Amino acid sequence: MAREGTRVILRSGGFTLRNRALLIVAASAALLAVPVIAGAEPTHKGKVGAGALVFEWEGGPLTGANDAGGAECGTPSCESTLIQVEASAGSTAKLKVDVSDFGQFDLELYAYSSDATGKPIKLLGSSEGAPGTPETVSIKANPGFYLIQVASYLAAGALYKGKATLSGVGAAAPTAPPAVPPAVQPSPPTNGDQLPPSGTLTASIAVLPSKPAGAAVGGVPLKVDCSVVCKGALKVEISAAQAKKLKLGKKKLVIGKGAFTVDKRNQAINIKLTGKAAKKIRKAKSVKLTVLGAITDAQGGQSKAVKAAGTLKK
Repeated sequence: MAREGTRVILRSGGFTLRNRALLIVAASAALLAVPVIAGAEPTHKGKVGAGALVFEWEGGPLTGANDAGGAECGTPSCESTLIQVEASAGSTAKLKVDVSDFGQFDLELYAYSSDATGKPIKLLGSSEGAPGTPETVSIKANPGFYLIQVASYLAAGALYKGKATLSGVGAAAPTAPPAVPPAVQPSPPTNGDQLPPSGTLTASIAVLPSKPAGAAVGGVPLKVDCSVVCKGALKVEISAAQAKKLKLGKKKLVIGKGAFTVDKRNQAINIKLTGKAAKKIRKAKSVKLTVLGAITDAQGGQSKAVKAAGTLKK
């Protein structure tokens, strides 16, 4: 499931975004013929509770492509950290895990319930952001063990910093309702379909009609509709059944990923596919896919989750 020759190219009007050259170098290095050690013992172990609410560690190096973690997590493309949570039964404790400082590489974060040996039991949360973006996941934390996995989606020798923070260890305390900020009125649009720079954010995406061969060459075409100037990060997924049909494996698979900024209404962008996926999709009669991610306003203060399904057809 290695992602070959990845380069995310998004076009919105005359605006083009490219990943930094460092990520392209990483794509080649990630294919080094180094055996993966499956199901290895957790590399790091820590404990959080009333005595110590924070556990920090430094991980890596990670090298590889398209590692989804899970029971097969092992070096050099995936690393596990076993965290024991000490909290009162029935408390409102939450465990927040942050992974950062890995440069422009693309790492993914997964949190599982676990036994005391570090065997993953159930996936509780995940974070699969754009390249170079810190990953964060928050889960409800009962007393017990949790396995945190950091997997390489596209990296070569990536180092990272991990931090697990436990909050709400005691009984839930009453809190005052949050203050409602005053509504921000959008500035009037200018130049026809130009979006105002600020205001209340609404956002949606739609997959535009396209043939498999066209998507393989130019990327999956989307329409982004925002009420104000917006930016975001999206990924294209196919189901396990679709991946099997295209001979791309037997698991749900991300076949494209990228970031964008739009400043016009109903603006069109393209999400470039991975090289391996493009080769398989080019000759397909039809491909069902899902596009999902998050869109924020230009200042990053408002965020909307977006999702759209579509089918590429000849």
